[in-house]
Amino acid sequence: MKKHLKHATTTANQSQKLDTKIHGLSRGTLNYLRPYYLGDQSGPQRSRYVLWVDIMGSQGKMLRNVRTASIPLMKLHVAALHAKKKTLGRVDLFPVIDGIYVVSEHLGSIGFFISDVFRSMAAEFLALENWERSVIRGAIAYGPVIMGAECKEGAPILKESDYADSILLGMPLVQSVLAEKAAPPFGVYVHESARAFGQIAGHSVTVLLWRWWRRNADNTRIAGALLPSLRSYFEWCQKNSVTSGYSPDRIDSHRVIAEEYFGEFDRSASDGRTIASKEPKPRKPMPHRTAETQANAVPAPEKQIAKLRRILNLTDEQAEQIKPILEAREKQIAELSKDALLDPEVRQLKILDLVNESKSAIQSFLTEDQRTVLIEREQVHSATKADTKDE
Repeated sequence: MKKHLKHATTTANQSQKLDTKIHGLSRGTLNYLRPYYLGDQSGPQRSRYVLWVDIMGSQGKMLRNVRTASIPLMKLHVAALHAKKKTLGRVDLFPVIDGIYVVSEHLGSIGFFISDVFRSMAAEFLALENWERSVIRGAIAYGPVIMGAECKEGAPILKESDYADSILLGMPLVQSVLAEKAAPPFGVYVHESARAFGQIAGHSVTVLLWRWWRRNADNTRIAGALLPSLRSYFEWCQKNSVTSGYSPDRIDSHRVIAEEYFGEFDRSASDGRTIASKEPKPRKPMPHRTAETQANAVPAPEKQIAKLRRILNLTDEQAEQIKPILEAREKQIAELSKDALLDPEVRQLKILDLVNESKSAIQSFLTEDQRTVLIEREQVHSATKADTKDE
């Protein structure tokens, strides 16, 4: 009883002190003016991988010419949306002007997202002149986050719009931004929090620098062409340090870590091997299906559904929901195969994208356990393919 009286007296004294400190304002007025939010209604803390990726020197680019700067910045966001559409496993995007936070429960999903975005932005870099080029880099961290979408119960106004959906809070946000400073151009640094807990297909992550081209022949070719282009870009920036807004000391620093990161592609390496000798063998082109072979074969969607039934124990309802996705994919692949004007390599890339997009679309009809099984199988499959190529 005495404790309660003491607490009440203390609260009253604090209130009285507050009223005397701020002349003309009552406690009731202050409470009315304060922003209302129930802290115990904040969403749960969820352990997630967080990737931060942005364009190097974007602030300087915007200060010099906002329209010119908007082009690479928007292209980064476009690349991220395309990657999200193809990623197996849920990824949430939180755009922040010149960069993006990417959040996922699965490191494998983050890895696929990185490989797709970095390949896309690297291709953009290779296609442009030095004065038009922009460089991205990123970092991965792991830890507890709170999603703004899960905090709406804290205040009525948060429920009135999707504003809170764009809010993300947590330690890995800070860790990934700080760690990004150690990343090379077109590289990704792995923070110690991700190295401590991260696993893909049962294997721990021990590397400091994430090499996004591994396990993919097309990505390897793109990455292999980056080092000479980066050297040319750094040389141009050094000769035009005022125009580029790129200080010579930072250029030297970034050149050194780029040489280390992409060193395996250096044609002048001491072992004398070329890029071609290090690349995985290119995939064989898909055989052309004739009308006769298609008629005699079991339809691909039926085969795929039968396989998913076996692996994931699909219900009849799930099979019916998934079937249109696979049928649409098969139709698009058939149309691509008939396009004689399409470059064979582009056709192959488009077909691969269609396959990845269909896998991602299927997820929405699966249970959490089924999604986990599918993601884990994909990670093991990717790791097995990589081991086979290395042999």
